[in-house]
Amino acid sequence: MAVDMKDCPPYLREYIFYLRVIRNRSEKTIESYYIDLRLFLRYIKENIISAENCDIIADVPFSAVAGITLADICHKGILQGAVQQQAHKLSSGKQSCGTA
Repeated sequence: MAVDMKDCPPYLREYIFYLRVIRNRSEKTIESYYIDLRLFLRYIKENIISAENCDIIADVPFSAVAGITLADICHKGILQGAVQQQAHKLSSGKQSCGTA
Protein backbone atom coordinates (compact mmCIF):
# COMPACT_ATOMS: atom_id res chain seq x y z
CA MET A 1 0.00 0.00 0.00
CA ALA A 2 1.45 3.37 -0.99
CA VAL A 3 1.55 6.16 1.56
CA ASP A 4 -1.29 8.66 1.08
CA MET A 5 0.47 12.02 1.02
CA LYS A 6 -2.63 14.26 0.92
CA ASP A 7 -2.02 15.49 4.45
CA CYS A 8 1.77 15.84 4.13
CA PRO A 9 3.57 19.16 4.16
CA PRO A 10 5.69 19.70 1.02
CA TYR A 11 8.97 18.84 2.77
CA LEU A 12 7.58 15.48 3.89
CA ARG A 13 6.35 14.74 0.36
CA GLU A 14 9.85 15.46 -0.94
CA TYR A 15 11.41 13.18 1.67
CA ILE A 16 9.02 10.34 0.83
CA PHE A 17 9.80 10.86 -2.87
CA TYR A 18 13.52 10.70 -2.01
CA LEU A 19 13.02 7.45 -0.07
CA ARG A 20 11.00 5.90 -2.87
CA VAL A 21 12.93 7.01 -5.95
CA ILE A 22 16.49 7.84 -4.91
CA ARG A 23 16.96 5.40 -2.04
CA ASN A 24 14.66 2.74 -3.55
CA ARG A 25 13.12 1.87 -0.18
CA SER A 26 10.25 -0.59 0.06
CA GLU A 27 6.71 0.66 0.57
CA LYS A 28 6.69 -0.96 4.03
CA THR A 29 9.79 1.04 5.01
CA ILE A 30 8.30 4.24 3.61
CA GLU A 31 5.04 3.59 5.46
CA SER A 32 6.94 3.02 8.70
CA TYR A 33 8.91 6.27 8.28
CA TYR A 34 5.71 8.12 7.40
CA ILE A 35 3.94 6.91 10.55
CA ASP A 36 6.87 7.95 12.77
CA LEU A 37 7.23 11.34 11.08
CA ARG A 38 3.49 11.96 11.23
CA LEU A 39 3.56 11.33 14.99
CA PHE A 40 6.54 13.67 15.30
CA LEU A 41 4.76 16.44 13.35
CA ARG A 42 1.61 15.99 15.42
CA TYR A 43 3.72 16.31 18.58
CA ILE A 44 5.31 19.52 17.25
CA LYS A 45 1.93 20.94 16.30
CA GLU A 46 0.40 20.17 19.68
CA ASN A 47 3.32 21.00 21.99
CA ILE A 48 5.53 23.48 20.15
CA ILE A 49 3.06 25.38 17.97
CA SER A 50 0.11 24.84 20.37
CA ALA A 51 -2.35 24.44 17.52
CA GLU A 52 -5.93 23.24 17.87
CA ASN A 53 -6.36 20.49 15.27
CA CYS A 54 -3.30 18.26 15.57
CA ASP A 55 -4.64 15.63 13.19
CA ILE A 56 -3.88 17.85 10.20
CA ILE A 57 -0.11 18.07 9.67
CA ALA A 58 0.00 19.73 6.24
CA ASP A 59 0.37 23.18 7.79
CA VAL A 60 3.33 22.42 10.10
CA PRO A 61 6.07 24.77 8.87
CA PHE A 62 9.53 23.38 8.23
CA SER A 63 10.93 26.10 10.50
CA ALA A 64 9.16 24.42 13.45
CA VAL A 65 10.81 21.11 12.57
CA ALA A 66 14.21 22.69 11.89
CA GLY A 67 14.06 24.39 15.30
CA ILE A 68 14.00 21.06 17.16
CA THR A 69 17.42 20.05 18.43
CA LEU A 70 18.74 16.71 19.59
CA ALA A 71 18.79 18.17 23.11
CA ASP A 72 15.05 18.94 22.80
CA ILE A 73 14.38 15.37 21.78
CA CYS A 74 16.39 13.96 24.68
CA HIS A 75 15.49 16.42 27.46
CA LYS A 76 11.83 17.06 26.68
CA GLY A 77 11.08 13.42 25.99
CA ILE A 78 10.05 14.03 22.38
CA LEU A 79 9.65 10.65 20.70
CA GLN A 80 10.60 8.89 23.89
CA GLY A 81 8.24 6.01 23.14
CA ALA A 82 9.51 5.72 19.59
CA VAL A 83 13.13 5.68 20.75
CA GLN A 84 12.35 2.99 23.31
CA GLN A 85 10.52 1.01 20.63
CA GLN A 86 13.51 1.24 18.28
CA ALA A 87 15.86 0.12 21.07
CA HIS A 88 13.57 -2.84 21.70
CA LYS A 89 13.55 -3.74 17.98
CA LEU A 90 17.34 -3.50 17.85
CA SER A 91 17.66 -5.68 20.93
CA SER A 92 15.24 -8.22 19.46
CA GLY A 93 17.14 -8.24 16.19
CA LYS A 94 20.44 -8.85 17.95
CA GLN A 95 18.93 -11.69 19.93
CA SER A 96 17.51 -13.34 16.82
CA CYS A 97 20.95 -13.08 15.15
CA GLY A 98 22.71 -14.52 18.18
CA THR A 99 24.76 -11.38 18.82
CA ALA A 100 23.25 -10.34 22.14
